[in-house]
Amino acid sequence: MNTLKLFFFSVIVSVGIFSSCTNTDTIIENLPDPQESEAMQTTVDLLKTMYTDDGTVIDGSHPTGNLIFDFCFEFVYPINLIYNTGTTVTVNSNEELIEVLINTTNDLYIIGVEFPFDVLVFNPDTDVIETITITNESEFAALFINCNFGDPCDCENEYEPVCVEVEENGTIIIITFPNECYAECEGFTEDQYFECDDDDGCDCDDEYEPVCVQTGDGIIEFINACYAECEGFTEEDFVDCENDGCDCDDEYEPVCVQTGDGIIEFQNECYAECEGFTEEDFVDCENDGCDCDDEYEPVCVQTGEGIFEFINACWAECEGFTENDFVDCDDDDECEISDLEVEFGDCNENGTYPITINFEYEHPGNEYFDVYTRNDEFIGYYLLSDLPITIEEFELSGYRYDYIRVCINDAPDCCEETEWEAPDCD
Repeated sequence: MNTLKLFFFSVIVSVGIFSSCTNTDTIIENLPDPQESEAMQTTVDLLKTMYTDDGTVIDGSHPTGNLIFDFCFEFVYPINLIYNTGTTVTVNSNEELIEVLINTTNDLYIIGVEFPFDVLVFNPDTDVIETITITNESEFAALFINCNFGDPCDCENEYEPVCVEVEENGTIIIITFPNECYAECEGFTEDQYFECDDDDGCDCDDEYEPVCVQTGDGIIEFINACYAECEGFTEEDFVDCENDGCDCDDEYEPVCVQTGDGIIEFQNECYAECEGFTEEDFVDCENDGCDCDDEYEPVCVQTGEGIFEFINACWAECEGFTENDFVDCDDDDECEISDLEVEFGDCNENGTYPITINFEYEHPGNEYFDVYTRNDEFIGYYLLSDLPITIEEFELSGYRYDYIRVCINDAPDCCEETEWEAPDCD
């Protein structure tokens, strides 16, 4: 919304559209395609103000649920971002972008983007969401300047929705604003408004008494119970709209509940209760046509959240896993790093040099690993799936041999170290 955009614009003015809001002490020079981008750094800082540290949307920052209107533009994915360490990450969705942003630290942060890339913007003259291509840093900076920030809007939070039609990719889509004030902030006028229909003949008022339901896509919030019931849900489907921070273990003892979208399976009773269900809501779990017995011959699979145990192979295969996914369930299987190798290249002009790190690992229990130099000086953390990784500007230790230690993230006992004769970079 323009109120939000004006806040963003004030931030941009205060830090300077051509100066970074982040620590850019490490400069990556002569990059071929990925480039250091101060406009990207500004984008990162502004987007982070819309989300909490766990990726939850901050109240009021997404009134329409559409970044094109709530922010200014939206990336067309995938895009390639570059860290201060010289490594790149491919982002395929808004959700992945937010995950990258909330996981940045003072030691690992985004400094650039690979040009060209596309963004979606709204053209108020044609009421069309258009795709434009950003080919360089100047065009990216101009994108901020050309955003329609307008005058500050002082809109109340009263929910009296109005809807407008815009065109995207030749298709008419409906944008719902919380009230007329928010719509006017985007340049829409009263003659463009129409009453937001429920399309089901439901006669619901707009009183804001939110209820939530759990579906396979997550928790969905409705304005009030009437709107939820219009979608086929009942009072028995309603769950708590807030995340209560339940601490559930990963033991696989599935329970199921019936909702308007069908039967939903939870990993165990704790996860179901965290979503507001009780034992009275539990129903028999359908096995999607799998004829599995209850003989206990456990198999385990490794996921990004840890090792999950199934009663037997049949139940695991019913969830889409194959024998190739099975790992040892033995608790004695400890995390291990082996065959740590470091290759280095020619010296950079600033006296540093690039190193490439690679190693083998087993039972990491985590998706990331950390890199340290002597005296436990932290360099950064990286995805195991990105191995081998290159650190473009590794600093000389001043000793005859340079050194690194790699550890699985949050596993201080799962480490490996190596050293090599340092090059002469004087």
